[in-house]
Amino acid sequence: MRNDFLKIARGVMVVVMVALIGASCEMHLSVAGILVRPMRVTTLADLNPQMREIHIQNTGKQVEYINVTLKEVLHPGTPNVQDIPFVHQNPYAFGIAAAPSKLILQPGEHVVVRLVNLVKSTPTDRIYYVTFTPAIPAIEPVQGQTMGVHAGLTVVTAYGVLVIIRPVTPHPQLQVMLKDHVVRVHNEGNTTVVTLGLWGCPQMGDALPLCARIANSAHLVYPGTGFQVNLPENLSIAQVQLEQEILGNYTLVSSDKNLKSENSHANS
Repeated sequence: MRNDFLKIARGVMVVVMVALIGASCEMHLSVAGILVRPMRVTTLADLNPQMREIHIQNTGKQVEYINVTLKEVLHPGTPNVQDIPFVHQNPYAFGIAAAPSKLILQPGEHVVVRLVNLVKSTPTDRIYYVTFTPAIPAIEPVQGQTMGVHAGLTVVTAYGVLVIIRPVTPHPQLQVMLKDHVVRVHNEGNTTVVTLGLWGCPQMGDALPLCARIANSAHLVYPGTGFQVNLPENLSIAQVQLEQEILGNYTLVSSDKNLKSENSHANS
């Protein structure tokens, strides 16, 4: 009977999901020998399928086996968030497709995964993740006693690329309110906004260099969602300025007027 035992205590797998939510589309991530770029893909709904590319490179010294999976995220940024994995659905009904679904990368090899946007129209953003998960060898039955078997821990890093499919006509609109040292931000528009920085200004209309940067203000704000920031009680703040990134443009929104500041600047 002892020869029929499996060394089931050989290891435990932990999957760590890595995604740079608020990162620029040009950002990349390299962990444990795998380089993934970009970490965020944004495109518009269109009657014709739209193609984007995700680049994967093996920067390590061993062969990497990668599984590519898709999921749609419903009600993102809310307590009712729900993940819908792609299994055998119709790709046109699901909204996106990716190929290939399995990768074998030799050391130094670079491949391109083609992502196809099949969403023809949508009233608000549709949110997806393309996940790249390295495979680990299966535990094989072995002969012999189980005595002396040591448990191990295998940490597998999965790379999640955020995909945002915007409406044909996106209307970003952040509402910023300041009351009793609490800043409340809410997205009243139909498309996702990335907030990059929040400044507290001692006087109304102060230029940005006169305002203090407030920590913990970087967020991905989906349509219909928001966040709040509690300001230090010892700060005398009459107005806040919020930097946002939408469609590659960086603008400022003030708490008294939800309009683009004259200090707005475009970027890539």
